[in-house]
Amino acid sequence: MSFKRPLPISPVRQRIIKTCIESNKNNNTCQVCGDKAHIFNYGALSCASCKTFFRRHGFHPESIPQCDFHGNCEITLQSRRMCTACRFSKCLAVGMSPDFIRKEDLTGKSRSIVKLKPQYQQMATPKLSTFNGIIAPLNLLSNDISPLSPANWVLLSNVIHAYDSFSPISELRHTIEFLTKSSMSVEHKLEESRNMVSLMSQTFQLSVSATADFRIMTTDEQCSLLKRNMRGIWAFHSMVMCHQCNLFDSIPNKNIMVPLYGLENVERVRVMSLRLDPDETIVKLILMVLSFSSNCFTVSTDHMAYRDNLLMGTFRLFGSQNAYIEVMWKYMLYRYGYFESAKRFSALIKLMLDEMTLASNIYDDNEVHKDLSNKIINELERSLSIDGSESIPLWGKIEP
Repeated sequence: MSFKRPLPISPVRQRIIKTCIESNKNNNTCQVCGDKAHIFNYGALSCASCKTFFRRHGFHPESIPQCDFHGNCEITLQSRRMCTACRFSKCLAVGMSPDFIRKEDLTGKSRSIVKLKPQYQQMATPKLSTFNGIIAPLNLLSNDISPLSPANWVLLSNVIHAYDSFSPISELRHTIEFLTKSSMSVEHKLEESRNMVSLMSQTFQLSVSATADFRIMTTDEQCSLLKRNMRGIWAFHSMVMCHQCNLFDSIPNKNIMVPLYGLENVERVRVMSLRLDPDETIVKLILMVLSFSSNCFTVSTDHMAYRDNLLMGTFRLFGSQNAYIEVMWKYMLYRYGYFESAKRFSALIKLMLDEMTLASNIYDDNEVHKDLSNKIINELERSLSIDGSESIPLWGKIEP
């Protein structure tokens, strides 16, 4: 039986894996994921889970989806099911070879079937009522089985591209590094923290403005959607940005936001950020879902409600929101199965509600933050009224 070309693994990961192999050989630990192991399977000391995984994928690596993080995922007991590509690459790196897989292992004729517990059967073979229990093969990837249609994959790719195109991560990290190494007054730090919040808010609004669903709205409807949702979503997005740029990793970093929000609130946000889903794709999708919600803030700032141009057309938002939530749910089923997806989704909704409650309290109690938030809203509303969203590339894609 011939073996296809193995997936590549980065040089850094190779050095790390080599070190782990040497330390795990003598302590009955799976060289792939770190679980308990007592038997050499297919050329390496491995647990039953990694043995089964390698037997399933050993002769068909071309069917394995590409890693979303450039082949740098860490494979542990907790994360081994999150990235098939990196897990398979590590199997090869520790010495597992398809040449050791016996023919009867592939056919399964000489092996008894291991019965899974009911809840894990749901995780392994999720069923969707909309598909009558049958999930059709995906045309975009060879031999891939997924509830995502080609149109779903296109939308998913567009959302990720729009988010990444306007992401301020590199600029935020540069600012954090500069501020932690500089000696400046409290007033200067306050001004810099306001600039960072403004940058995070404005760049996220650009990613929303780049979507096709936002483009088809009238300017008045765009402004109404901005007033309804952006204060709440910006708070959630800002927490994500602070987490990704390591703002909460050290006391000097955290102190950058203390003049604006106070130590207690900064610490609350830090603790909440630890509950973020480690899959950034899910976080990006839920932000887009919230952007087209009917209302994502619990504080009313406009007493003249009759100016809301979406009052009689809120149902129009549901079409856009349903499209994004459908893609998000199918993606989660594709990656994690039904049982794990339900847990992740409910945890993310709980985090979102907790964070928006805190954001509403800060808006009520912190006059500096309130003034800054209102100023950003007014500036963006004025920009939409003058230039509209046509100047922003669709999905952040600049034509060559």
